[in-house]
This record gives sequence, structure tokens and C-alpha cells, in this order.
Amino acid sequence: MIEQFPKVNDTYSCSDIIKVEARMPITTSYPMFIAIYRQLESDAEGPENGRVSFAFNYESGSCGGVFVASSGIIKYKDNEFYSNKEYCVWLVQVPQAESIYFELESGEFEEDCDYITVSSVKELSTWFYSTATVISSENPIALVNGSVAIVTFFSDETEKGTGFRLYFRMEAHAFQEPTFSYQLFHQDIRTQNLFAYKAEPNQVAIVAFSAGTLLKAGIQVDITSFRPQVNESCSSDLLYIFEVNKTSSSTVRLTKTFTSADVDIEEPQIEAFDQPRRCIPLADSHFQACKSKNKCSDAPIGGSFRTNASPFYAIYSNVNVSGDLQGRGFAIRTRVR
Repeated sequence: MIEQFPKVNDTYSCSDIIKVEARMPITTSYPMFIAIYRQLESDAEGPENGRVSFAFNYESGSCGGVFVASSGIIKYKDNEFYSNKEYCVWLVQVPQAESIYFELESGEFEEDCDYITVSSVKELSTWFYSTATVISSENPIALVNGSVAIVTFFSDETEKGTGFRLYFRMEAHAFQEPTFSYQLFHQDIRTQNLFAYKAEPNQVAIVAFSAGTLLKAGIQVDITSFRPQVNESCSSDLLYIFEVNKTSSSTVRLTKTFTSADVDIEEPQIEAFDQPRRCIPLADSHFQACKSKNKCSDAPIGGSFRTNASPFYAIYSNVNVSGDLQGRGFAIRTRVR
């Protein structure tokens, strides 16, 4: 624990409603932290609005990452020069939001050549592509539908500028509770990387893979494990691969899709099933045993390819069924030449 509010030496009685003034900054030594609000049982009356709560903003200065908060600031090389051909990606989730508000607080970069974009994950699930909104000093505000957004920053190979501060918050509250939860990850690829995800029902996992710079030759991707679950309606878990095109609109577009029909299993194992292959409920016995969750050899058909651009996103969408598939999920190995 690095901070506690109220402080130990703060004076108050058991019936007091304590309002702690805003305190900043609090700096962490690690890229992850947890904020816990502990509400004690009490017979004392609460505030007039009946709410006892806390709120905070947090900032990160790295080239890419994950933000999950009601509001926050993406800060990248603020008041310092960035390099040429940088490509940073962030995933932003504002839980229970119907839409997210973005506003550029500061930034001095080459207009039309270096830019920030924001795009909607919700649109990806509907149209399988999402046309991003470019944020600049001339267009500093953007709204994104849904509770999860993709934010990118790109610089070309000419003039350099200074970084930026991009503020975000909930614009509108969702009308109903979501039927699934998001799991967000960011993977920084320098030479090679291995990522594995064990799936649970009613989850959507989004993984951003980025090398921090534009790679014209793309990224070598090998899906080393893919074990989807199938429900009674013959729908299966899905693994999507989306690429971000290097254009001023930075369109995020679907390039690969994997379903249970792409699972590479021995045909004799499925001859007993009098149904289409995509409807077969899979079990761990259909696959070769894994030495660990990161060392499986159950790659799907067509699971080795090279992306046309960098970065790219892997989205794993789970059907609402538990089943007996203990190794459910996927693993991806990426390599940069």
C-alpha cells in the first residue's frame, strides 16, 4: 500500500462524513495498480444524495497500454519531442458507458502527418470495420459509441513535434447492463512475444499487439493454440484479427476469422458424430496435450500468416456455454524481423 485516505492522523468521529480534498500526484513504481474503497457498516446517516464514493483520474506515459476507468488522461511525451515513425496504441474502457468523450488538452504535432485517432470496438462487432475519428488542434473533441475505444498515435518520417494529453470520460450511461465483460490486454512487441488467454463464458478479450513503430513488412503471427467451445445452436467461440491501416482515418478492418470449423483435429475422432463438423462440441481429448498453457501444438488451419501492417488486434468472443473444454482459449506467437 502506497496511499491511504483518510490519513491515520486525520481527526474525525465515527458519525462524520469525511470529504477528502483532491490530492495529486500519486506516482506508482509499477505499470499496474489497484484502488480499493472499503465501506464500513454504520448506522450513521450518509450524505443527502445517499452516495458514499471516491473518484480519481490516472495518467500513463508509455507508448500504448490499457485504461479502465470512469475518466482519465492518456499522456504521451508531453512537453518533449517524439520520434519519427512512432505507432502507439491504447485500449480505453469506460465501464457502463453508452459513449465515451475524448478531448485533446494539449499537443503540438505536425498536422495531417502526425495524428491521434479514436475508433469504436462496438462498431467492429457490428460491421467488422471501424472508421476512426482524427483528433487534432483543429478538431480536439470526439465521441465514440460503446464502452471500449481504440486510440492510436502515428508520426511520419518528416518533422517532429511534442507529445499530447488526451482526456476521456463517460459521455452517456448505458441503458442496460452488458451481457458480457471485456478483458483488455496490450502486448509490446520488440522482437518476439507469446500471449495466451484462457477463456471463460460471456467474455470478450481484446489484445492490442504493437511494436511501437511502423513496420512496413508487418508482423509474423502464429496462432499456436485455438480451442473454441461450441453451443447447442452450433455457434462457437470466435477469434478475429483486425489490422489498422496507415491512413489519416486509420480504419480498423477485419482480416482473419477463426471458428470451430478451423480446428485442426484428427478426422477419425469426429466420425462418430452424425452432424456438421462446426457443430461438434469439442473436448480436450480432441487436441494434443499441452505441456503448459503457453506450449500447445493445436494450431488452427491457416493460423500462420503475416500482417500487412502494424499494429493489429486479436478479439476473442466467447459463446455463453461452459462445457468440458478446460483448455478453452487461444495462444499467439508474434515475431518482428
